[in-house]
Amino acid sequence: MKSLIIVPMLFVISICSFAQKNSVNDLIGKWENTDAKGNKGGLEFRDESNAVMLTANGVTHTCKYTIDFTKDPIWFDIIVYLADGSQKTMTGLLEIIDHSTLKWKLSKNNKRFGNFVKNDGEDFILLHRKE
Repeated sequence: MKSLIIVPMLFVISICSFAQKNSVNDLIGKWENTDAKGNKGGLEFRDESNAVMLTANGVTHTCKYTIDFTKDPIWFDIIVYLADGSQKTMTGLLEIIDHSTLKWKLSKNNKRFGNFVKNDGEDFILLHRKE
């Protein structure tokens, strides 16, 4: 009788452990946002550590990023290489809403946020996959 209960429980546990997890493959591609003035910005994830950032004023920067999918929300840090040869590191958060929407929040002072609350003076950006 116990085996009739244990076998279905093991089946359910094994299905849950193989559930879809987010990975870098979910990010690869172009993501855009349009601000209130109609300016487009975004990110293009090229592989597991390289990206290109397009700012709202049309400037493109090459970037390196690190991402930690074990954190909830996902920790996303990006190093932006500027035209003058300098670089800027920004810490942030990322949430994969669905296949075509990312929620992204960058810290202006490089202090790690705990979540996406808006009352901390920092807003988040919704990025949409460009097909």
